[in-house]
Parts: sequence; structure tokens; C-alpha cells
Amino acid sequence: MSRAFVQLFTSGGDFVPPAGGGLVGTPVVRYYFDEAASGTGPTAVVDRSGNGYDLTTINYGAGNMAYAEPAAGMRALDSISVNGTQRASRAIDNTSDAVRDALAGVTQATIELVLRLDAANSNGGRVFGINDRAGNDGELMVKASNDLNTSLKLSFNDLDSPDSNNIGTARSVLHIVLDSTQGTASNRLKLYQNGTLLTSFGDNVGLNETLALAADLDLVAFNRDSGGSFDRSIDGALFYAAIYAEAFTAQMVSDNYDILTLDDDQP
Repeated sequence: MSRAFVQLFTSGGDFVPPAGGGLVGTPVVRYYFDEAASGTGPTAVVDRSGNGYDLTTINYGAGNMAYAEPAAGMRALDSISVNGTQRASRAIDNTSDAVRDALAGVTQATIELVLRLDAANSNGGRVFGINDRAGNDGELMVKASNDLNTSLKLSFNDLDSPDSNNIGTARSVLHIVLDSTQGTASNRLKLYQNGTLLTSFGDNVGLNETLALAADLDLVAFNRDSGGSFDRSIDGALFYAAIYAEAFTAQMVSDNYDILTLDDDQP
């Protein structure tokens, strides 16, 4: 259903727009990537979760990345190269901040994306998540497959999952659901595409394993920084991204898909 039909009213009859445009779940961070319809003017990606966790650095990569609006209500950051320095990022405080406080030690999390993935760096192009600055796989990082450019994997505590089934190159609403409390290893990590379960692939996640967040980490879109070395990007567009400190149910996935498939910009 479109967010245009989601309405709440006070007892006095005044319209009150619902938080997140009707999206379910309580996000730790939420980015609509809708700061511009085109170009490289914005200097930050604004967090709309209410936690004020903007991605405060945008590196457009010498022309490799820019804002775009391929359809109404679908603005995005668009990367045109699998190499280069392009990325949006924010350093995670080593002691305490909204991301560290909400996610350190969790056994459950959901990463929610609207993504078009055309191609990726063969060494694991980064899409969105938490990575260190030493070139490791990532603490909670959605990556493209090294072998199948249009498959995904999740690195959890610096260990990659198996590759997902192919997601294709069309714009998709994706949910990567982590739940290490599940007894069956494959069920500890699930990928939903457009509201439907695509892959259960949690073999890299131990039973009741918690997310470990060390020092010197970044929340990033499109690229990691390994001591000033980059070149781990994707060719594609990121329309929307959010992280939740909870494992979405299939119904929650379906509810948010219904909204994001029609309009992934800020309501």
C-alpha cells in the first residue's frame, strides 16, 4: 500500500503523519538518500530515524558518484564504478554513540535496503553497513559476492556468509535479517527480496553470537577505507537504507516492502 493512504488523526480531527511514513520497526538509523534530485551538492546524508546520525562525509569519487532520481519518489545515490573512493560515511565513536549503544552485543538486527545492483568489485564491493579501517570483511556489512556480481552476503563479526541467491539488476527492496538465537544455522541469516524469502544463509553466525563492535569503525555506504585504500565499491544505486536492532518477522518485511516499493523518499 502507498504511504499516501496511511493516515492518523488526533481527537480534534487534525491530520498527524505517522513516523517513518507508516514503516514498522524502530530504526537505529534511516537514510532516504533524497537530499537532491541530481548532482553532487549535498555534503551529508541526513538520518531520519530521530537519532541524528547523519553520514557526515560524502566523497563523490572524482565523478564516480552523484545523486539521481530515475523515477518520481525514488531519489538515490548512484555509483557508476566498482572502483574509486566514492562513499558516504560516518566514524562510529569508540566509546558511545547512537549506533554503538544500540547495536553492540545484539543477537538480532535487520538491515533494510532499496538497491539496484548492476555490478560489483570482485573483492567484495561494499553496499551498506559497519566496517573497520583495516581492510577486514566487516562487522555488520552487506557486500556483493566476490564471484557472482548480483548476489549478496553479510559479513558478521568479520566473517562472510555464503553467497545469496541472485537478486538480479532491477531495483529491489531487500531485508537482511540476523537472528543468532535460531537453532538451525542457516536460519540465523535470511535475505528477503521484495517481501519474499530468497535465501537462508546464516552458516557464518554462531548460536547466540553477539555483534562485537571494536574501535575505529565506520558506518558506510558504497566503500570501505583500509588505511586510505578504497576500491571496494559497486556499480548501482542506493535509494534507501536503515538498520534496526531487532529481527524482522515475515509480516514486518511484507509491511515495509508494500511502502518502500512505491516510494522510498522521505514522507
